[in-house]
Amino acid sequence: MKKPNYYKEGPLMGLSEDLVLEILFRLPVKSLGRLKCVSKKWDTLISDPGFALSRLEFSKSTTPPLTTAMLEYNNICSLNFRSCTDITKGVDLIPWDQQFDEAHMFKNRRLYTIGSCDGLLCLYIKEKKRKLAEDLIYIWNPITKESREISLPVGGSSTFAHIDSCWFGFVHSLNDYKIVLISTVHKPNHTTYMYVYSLKRNRWRQIRVSNGDLSSISGCDSVFIDEALHYLGHRRSILKFDLVTETFKTIPFSFVPELLPSVDQKLLGVLDDCLCVMFVHYSNRDTGEHYEEDSEEDYEEDSEEEFKEEEWMFELWVLEEHNNWNSWKKMYRIVLEEEISRHFTQFLSLKYSGIICIRAANDGLVVVDPSSDPPSYVVVRNYRAKVYKMADFMESLVSPFSPFPL
Repeated sequence: MKKPNYYKEGPLMGLSEDLVLEILFRLPVKSLGRLKCVSKKWDTLISDPGFALSRLEFSKSTTPPLTTAMLEYNNICSLNFRSCTDITKGVDLIPWDQQFDEAHMFKNRRLYTIGSCDGLLCLYIKEKKRKLAEDLIYIWNPITKESREISLPVGGSSTFAHIDSCWFGFVHSLNDYKIVLISTVHKPNHTTYMYVYSLKRNRWRQIRVSNGDLSSISGCDSVFIDEALHYLGHRRSILKFDLVTETFKTIPFSFVPELLPSVDQKLLGVLDDCLCVMFVHYSNRDTGEHYEEDSEEDYEEDSEEEFKEEEWMFELWVLEEHNNWNSWKKMYRIVLEEEISRHFTQFLSLKYSGIICIRAANDGLVVVDPSSDPPSYVVVRNYRAKVYKMADFMESLVSPFSPFPL
């Protein structure tokens, strides 16, 4: 990316432009905001979308993202690990300092996280009292405090958004930020729609989807990888929505057919840039057949587990080769308590640390460290509120109004 040329006069004691940028990239985002007040030249440089994106790329290569959680009562928290090496020491939910300035705006509204990308949070604002105002989407940079409101394409206050099925992010080949909205409008008819919003074009586009596919994707998480969203279908299949061509493809599961009938829950996720699927099932429901990928030693271990009655198993499989749907490999299985394992609702892999977070419907999070042998886990509970959704977050100067270089 071409760097903005603002240093012909050589500020900062004649330092080169590259060196000045290297220094600025290493400063905290909040400090850069204060530097904008130093002079018009600093303000022009730091406000430039090209600078914001260059600084963001530097941060991505040097700094792990925060893991955020949207809680009840419109509170945002980050995950804090008490130990860098042992998650069983405890994990806390720490409230953000950067809560909403426009608190009065959300007094009678409920906030839900659609997604997070490049320092921008995409929130769905639900009006509690329908007659007061309509629902809307809100793109917010919590560091710069900039926010952008986006009206819904249909429905207004009579809309029910399937938040977990929605998505916000950046599609590189299109050089555009996209919002995928899946919602059911109750009036005048009970109808489910799928729309895609382009931040660059500032408009919604309705996607034609069969009723069967809409029914499948509106009840599960959207998982983004390789410029496509992946949804678990109702009939042992994955629905893949290509964000570039805006088309669907149905992919059948090609593995462990003997396991699927006994599965209590299954969730998609991303682990080390690979698509993965998590199964939760009773160990004593196994058929006794071992998988082709398992060694004889693994089979003996699995056979021993089968005789342990009523153990709930967390099992993780990874697609080793992109778009090779026969390359599924079982990574590991963990014994979990029934209270925990029966209420998984969202899977989130922490890319930099390898830690896995699973949102549980019983007000808590299950945090798994697969690097230990056997994998360890801890349950994180917050006595104040439920965890609605989790997302990775990276601080940035990217503006919701002008995120693209001029």
